[in-house]
Amino acid sequence: MKKFLRMFLGLFLLVPIVGMNASAVHAEENNQVQFILHKIVFPEGQMPDETKNTGRLDDAHGELLKDYRGLDGVTFDVYDLTKEFYQLRKNGQSVEGAQAKLAEQGPSGQSIAQKETGTIAGQAGTAEFSLNAKSGNHDAVYLFKETAAPENIKEHSRNLVVVLPMYDGDQKLSTIHLYPKNEEEAHQEPPFSKIIPDKHASYEYGSVIPFKLSTVIPVDILDYKFFKVADSADDVLSLNKESLKISIEGKDVSNLFTADLSDHGFELSANQINDLGKYQKKDLTISYEMTLMSHEKVDAAILNTADLITDHEKITKKVDLKTGGKKFRKVDLMDFSKGLEKAEFEVLNAKNEYLTQTSSGYRWSRSEDARNVVKLTSDKEGRFEIAGLPWGSYSLKEIQAPAGYEKSLEKIPFVVTEDSYTSNADVLKVVNKQTTTSPKVDKPNIPGHSRVPKKPRVFRFPQTNDRFNTSFIWIGGVLVIIVVLLGLWKRNKKED
Repeated sequence: MKKFLRMFLGLFLLVPIVGMNASAVHAEENNQVQFILHKIVFPEGQMPDETKNTGRLDDAHGELLKDYRGLDGVTFDVYDLTKEFYQLRKNGQSVEGAQAKLAEQGPSGQSIAQKETGTIAGQAGTAEFSLNAKSGNHDAVYLFKETAAPENIKEHSRNLVVVLPMYDGDQKLSTIHLYPKNEEEAHQEPPFSKIIPDKHASYEYGSVIPFKLSTVIPVDILDYKFFKVADSADDVLSLNKESLKISIEGKDVSNLFTADLSDHGFELSANQINDLGKYQKKDLTISYEMTLMSHEKVDAAILNTADLITDHEKITKKVDLKTGGKKFRKVDLMDFSKGLEKAEFEVLNAKNEYLTQTSSGYRWSRSEDARNVVKLTSDKEGRFEIAGLPWGSYSLKEIQAPAGYEKSLEKIPFVVTEDSYTSNADVLKVVNKQTTTSPKVDKPNIPGHSRVPKKPRVFRFPQTNDRFNTSFIWIGGVLVIIVVLLGLWKRNKKED
C-alpha cells in the first residue's frame, strides 16, 4: 500500500511540470512571427521603382501580382543580424540607416533558415518562414537574401532587412508579407524545327512517311498565355492519327495537351501553362506518320507545314516531298505520228517485281499472277502513263499488242526522274510492227468437198547455202535429153 501511494504522489508531482512545459511551448508559439515572401518577376524594362515594404498583403506590392506573375524556384536564406543592427544603433546609426547598411553589407554568420519559392494556395513564387520575434534580449532583426534563381533572371533581388516588430498603424503584425522583385532577361524565341527523319529523294503512292517536330520549352514559359503547335499537310497526305506521339526528353506528356486531329493535320494546345513550368529548357518532340494517299500530284512539291503559335511569336517551318511518273505513246514503227490504241502493259521494277495496287497504294509482287497487277492501256492516240513512282529505273512488259500488230517480246526500259512526267520531251515512244498478211483467194465450192485453203506460192531468188533435192536434178536432165532426141528424130523424118 505504501508503495502504491508513493507512485501516485510521484505522478501527481509531475502534473505541474507538464503544465509548465505546455505553457512554455504556448509562449514560444506566441513569440513566432510568420514571414511570407512573394517573389515577383518582371519582363525586361518593366521593373518598377523600389518602394518600402509595409508588411501588409494588400499594399501596392500586392497589387503587382495582379499584372505580373510570381516566380517559383527561387531560393532564399535567412540570417539573424540582431547583434550587428544594435551595434550600428549604438554607434549612432538611425533605424533606417542601420537597415540600409546591413542590406548593403549582406549576410554575416550562418543561415538560420532556407526556403525555395513555390506555388502555395494557387499563388506562385511563395515562400513561408516562421521565425522568433526575439533574439536574445532584443527584438530580432533578419536579413533575407536570394541565393539561387532560374537562369532567365538577370540578377538577384536586393537584400531585405526586417527589424521587428512591424506595425500596421498601432497593430503589431504577426504575419509580415515581403515582395522581393526580379527582372527577366529579354525574351528569346524558342528553336523550332520540322524534319522527315529518313528523308528520301522521292516517294511511292502508298508510302508511310514519318515526320518529327522539335522545340525547347522556353525558360520563360510561365510568362506565356498560350502555347500551341499546329500541323497541316497537302490533301494527298493523310494523317495516321494513332501514330501521334508527344514527349519531353523521352517521357510521354500527351496528357499536358489537348489534341484536335483532322484527316490532314492536327493542333496541340497546352492545357495549363503552369504544367509546362517544370520542363523549362527541356526538349519537346512531336512525332507522327502520314500516308501518301494519291498519285495525282506528280513532279510537284507536296507540302507539310508546321507552326509554333504563342502569344509571343508564330514560327513556321515547312518540308516537302515528291513522287514521280512517266508518260508513253504507242506508235506505228513506220509512222510515229500514228498512235495505236488498246496496247496493254505491265510495269516492273529493277528487281523484276510486278507493280500491283491496293486500296492504300502501290505494292510490288514477284508473281505476274498476283492480284491487282497494274495494267496500262493505250488510248485512241496511243497515250498511256504511270504516276506515283519514286525516281528510278523500271520497264514495261507488253501483254497485248494493238490489233494488226506484233507484240513486243522485249521489255521496254524507262526511267522516272524529277520532271519525267511533266516534261513533254520525256514522252517515251513505244513502237509496234504490223503483222504480215497474205491476200485471200476465193474458189468456188464443190458439192461434197470441203474447201481447204492453199498456201500461196511465193517466188524467191535462190539464197546462199540453199539446198535442193538431187532427184529433181536427174529427172530434169532426162527430160532434156528426151526432148532433144525427139527433136532430132522429127528432123530426120522430114529429110527422108
